[in-house]
Amino acid sequence: MQYDWARDELSCFLDRKLTGTLRISAASGHEICTVENISAGKWVLLPESAADGVRELLKSTSYLLVEHKSGNWRVLVREVGMSHRPSLLLDLTPEQILTYWSLLTASQKEAFIAERLAAEGKLDLEGIPVGRGNRYVAHDTIFDRFAGIYHAFERLYRHVEECIERGEYREAEARLFGAKYDSMPQLLQKTDEKTKDPIMRYIVFLCGQQIADRVRRKEPQLWRQWKTERKQLEEQLKKLRAIESAVPIVGEDREKFLSWYRRMFLKMV
Repeated sequence: MQYDWARDELSCFLDRKLTGTLRISAASGHEICTVENISAGKWVLLPESAADGVRELLKSTSYLLVEHKSGNWRVLVREVGMSHRPSLLLDLTPEQILTYWSLLTASQKEAFIAERLAAEGKLDLEGIPVGRGNRYVAHDTIFDRFAGIYHAFERLYRHVEECIERGEYREAEARLFGAKYDSMPQLLQKTDEKTKDPIMRYIVFLCGQQIADRVRRKEPQLWRQWKTERKQLEEQLKKLRAIESAVPIVGEDREKFLSWYRRMFLKMV
């Protein structure tokens, strides 16, 4: 069995043909789906409803039960597209994601994550203690203002470009399109849901569009290869115009000004 997090697809591979009904269920016995006469020797896509069921199941276990008249098997699900797997580690606010992007060294990032875990009451991770502290707790910091947003997105872009230069394409993909706590889709989603300031929300989405444009221009071949992976990000960025309409600017030249501002913002000068 294989689940693709990037495509939300569940597939099954049989090394020999099994005639009749194949029942796939959770370890508890709850049925996920039944399929008939699956072909052997190739990956066969299972129903969308089955993929949805396994997606939820994978949050707690990686095993499924497969039953057939010829026997029963406990099957380990192979997971691919892992950069799109939601993080179970911790949940960050938009400001915390921007802060994390802005940190310069790996040790700073590790300290930041350790502090967030401690703040959430997770004093150990797989038996390893994490420290308490408030080194990166934001009160009224630069990360609440535009300069902090610009700096954070620039650091994100530099990180992605460095990953591409080193051939670490999965890490670049994870930051740009993934579902982890430090990915751009996570920031845009949380900003859209939790940020009340319409101007701040607008600037964050403009920065997101600018990053997408820069990577597409700089790495056109990779961008084409990421056609499936980038779908969620592109859907999120379509909200930019609706977010722009909520910007509190009044006057007869409002639309003209915003149109000019958007063009100038996205133009690399």
